Amino acid sequence: MDASQSGEFVPFVPRRVRRSPLTDVEPPSAPAPSDSENDAMRAAPSLPAQPPFALACDPAGRAAAVREEAVRLAGLACARALHEAIARNPLFVTRFVEDALRASGDTSRARVRLRPVEASTCAGAVKCDVVADDALEPGEVVVECDRGTVRATIEERARRLARAAADA
Repeated sequence: MDASQSGEFVPFVPRRVRRSPLTDVEPPSAPAPSDSENDAMRAAPSLPAQPPFALACDPAGRAAAVREEAVRLAGLACARALHEAIARNPLFVTRFVEDALRASGDTSRARVRLRPVEASTCAGAVKCDVVADDALEPGEVVVECDRGTVRATIEERARRLARAAADA
């Protein structure tokens, strides 16, 4: 019986995988991903396809690429947090609706389209016509008025928040 089965504390010891810093290939000992993992990898946003040697030769370019990737990841994390806030309190989406109404400029005869759950929650809190639309994504807001249509998503808002924080 080894120490992990006896209940004795065994500290975690990380192992290092040796690979060339200029390659982006998994080591040969890594098991092949399953079909569900392959689907998840295809669905997940990927890094821009750039040859690794180009970044290794240009420190300024590498720093800019790392910064852009950090901003992109911060935007994804911010979007996830905003989605979680709306899931916990659907009335939170009224802030996004009010911002979209202000962006449209014409709120007198505006109509807002939201997902059914969010529409039922916001119907009394927003001073315009609220319509439930099953075709919209979670956190998506569409404002229709005489001047045109404004469409906003949480992902776009999160990207802009992350970009503003990075540029501040």
